[in-house]
Amino acid sequence: MSKANPAATLAAVTQLLAATRTQLADEIKKVHLTYKKLREDSASTSDYMCKKLIALYRLILELSATEADLLSAVSVIAGNILSNRSAMGGGAMLPSSRQSSVINSLDTMLPVWPDMRPGPLCGAIPAPPNWKVTPGHLVAALVSGHHEPEQRWILGSVVVYDGGTYNVEDIMEERDAVSQKPAKKERYTLDHSDIVPLPRWACIPHIQGTFYPPKMQVLALYPQTTCFYPAIVHQPPTAENPNVYKMHFFDDDYPDGRVRYQDVAVRFVVSNGV
Repeated sequence: MSKANPAATLAAVTQLLAATRTQLADEIKKVHLTYKKLREDSASTSDYMCKKLIALYRLILELSATEADLLSAVSVIAGNILSNRSAMGGGAMLPSSRQSSVINSLDTMLPVWPDMRPGPLCGAIPAPPNWKVTPGHLVAALVSGHHEPEQRWILGSVVVYDGGTYNVEDIMEERDAVSQKPAKKERYTLDHSDIVPLPRWACIPHIQGTFYPPKMQVLALYPQTTCFYPAIVHQPPTAENPNVYKMHFFDDDYPDGRVRYQDVAVRFVVSNGV
């Protein structure tokens, strides 16, 4: 059996909640109309109207109980989604002020490749398998196991390459629990297969192969966070907007089911084929 999509479940429950509320409002209107008729009709029909009112009140009570249950379900499902995202990446898709300040301090613009024959790390062109990532280069770093149910990819900076492994520093510094002053940055010792170097160059949009095409699955930095998540390319960069992808992140739709698209700079989009 396939695993249920939490976002889809949330959207379905939200739609059911909206339908229940609409029906509840309609039944309340019926109560007002029935009560009005009860006051206007003759005594010969009052018994029928009283029974109708009682039936409407019972239905309203049932619908109100259903509404309360659905509201509780929405709260639980939304809480689970936020908890899962937080477990994936220390703040996940909910940007904190610290994450925002770190991201905003980074330059999202890349220098343009100087000729028509782009090289490695130019846009979507990957680095060769034996490529040595130099200190200071930004990478998407897998800090959970490859086989973990929820992989955790962070934005990191290579500190040193040492005999086949990389020492990578989380771009987010830790904070003292009491003073909230910067304390240290987390460091990880990772294999070559655990990091994906970020692009170094931007490309002219019409050069084939330099951008990920629509519907391709990639890893992209969620806006105003320092974590990468699986996403589908909705629109690659264009001549009018050459530095930005329009992305659809998994489990990131609006509660009513509408698709949410996010803008992500070319610099923060990499292949997920690790």
